[in-house]
Amino acid sequence: MENVQNKTAIVTGGGSGIGYCIIEELLRNGAKRVAVIDLPIPRTHEALNKLQAEFGKQRVILFECDITKPEYEETFKKAVNALGGLDILVNNAGIGDETNVERMFAVNNVALIRGSLYGLNYMSKHKGGKGGTIVNIASVAGLHYHFSFIPVYAATKHAVVGFSQALKDYYDKTEVRVLTMCPDLTKTSIVETMTFLEFVDMPNAWQDVFMDSQSPTKVACAIVELIQKGKNGAIWSVKVGERPHTHEFQPVTSVPV
Repeated sequence: MENVQNKTAIVTGGGSGIGYCIIEELLRNGAKRVAVIDLPIPRTHEALNKLQAEFGKQRVILFECDITKPEYEETFKKAVNALGGLDILVNNAGIGDETNVERMFAVNNVALIRGSLYGLNYMSKHKGGKGGTIVNIASVAGLHYHFSFIPVYAATKHAVVGFSQALKDYYDKTEVRVLTMCPDLTKTSIVETMTFLEFVDMPNAWQDVFMDSQSPTKVACAIVELIQKGKNGAIWSVKVGERPHTHEFQPVTSVPV
């Protein structure tokens, strides 16, 4: 449906994990230029250097920013201007800190929603744009109800799915596809550093679970495939040993009063 070749993209949280691998896969599939928006920390600079060494300095641009802060809007604008326009936005940044509820919702939800609205401002046909694609990264924890060991994280990811499914209904006006990827457990820093509520027993077995999780490269490949093939509103998940597959939500036929 959508070839990423010669397209421009913004990826939040692109300095490590799934975000870093998404940038690799976009560029390997011919994306013209990718802007990385991530925290001003050493690993972000290391990631930029590696990406630029492999793909060229002109194809990867770094914008340092805490996306929970007011300056995110101006940083987003600078990124779009540097790219010369925006075709694809991947809201990938996320954290897993059950003990810091406000910070987790700020990163996983508020910043994702703001980023989506910023993206629409530049891509939407009704704003003079040419259309485009928004990919919101959720989790299988946002699709099912058996993630009691990470209740706060699960709540943030259910919110991502719900927001994306509501936003996709405006495609006729915006011509911006809204897609959602829900990975199963993946070997990233989120899983490595996940904190738990004090009454949760899960931490004792967490390392074993982590060892059986999938690679971020597999998830990134599925995300690029979703961009290429997914219809507006598509929700895909990807699990260890499985091909990406879709999830269907039943449409609401009437609005409750």
